[in-house]
Amino acid sequence: MKDLVQDIFEKKDAQLGINQSLKAQLQTIYTTDQQPRSRIDSLIRVYGQNSPQLQQLWQSIHREDSINLVKIEQIIRQYGYPGRRLVGAKLANTAWLIIQHSPLAIQEKYFPLIEQAANQEEMSKTNMALLIDRIRVYKGQNQLYGTQVKIESTGQKSFYPIEDQKNVNKRRSQVGLDSLEEYAKQFGFEYKPTGN
Repeated sequence: MKDLVQDIFEKKDAQLGINQSLKAQLQTIYTTDQQPRSRIDSLIRVYGQNSPQLQQLWQSIHREDSINLVKIEQIIRQYGYPGRRLVGAKLANTAWLIIQHSPLAIQEKYFPLIEQAANQEEMSKTNMALLIDRIRVYKGQNQLYGTQVKIESTGQKSFYPIEDQKNVNKRRSQVGLDSLEEYAKQFGFEYKPTGN
């Protein structure tokens, strides 16, 4: 039965022009990016923020990020942005994910490609907003969408400064994000607008 279902999905993908080989490659990249990151919170709970175990995990994550970036850059050179039409909706954000985990220079290099892909609905506009904010925060600028949360050494969470806070929820809505109040709850804190 499992083979029959898989065969049906593969035939449907073929009808849609989905590249099966590229899709499988992106699934592997996605898994190697997310699997170790899924262990971060549990290591912090068990060993603490500055533990050798957590530092070792981060070293492993950075090493894998470098490998994944090489693979994504090769894919982009060959196919352009590997979006929905090429790999389906589920994996359309994989290249973005690797780019957003890269150094600032790489994020800025590929931002025009990410923006174009989002505007052509090849990937999520939500993720484009996340990258915009991440780049702005790295550069010491106020974020536009309020997607970047800082965690103090005390564990207290808050948003990095946000430009034009009174209109942030309007901007968030335009790219498919829920309100800043709801987003803060996902991170376990309460957002109180400052009214600028």
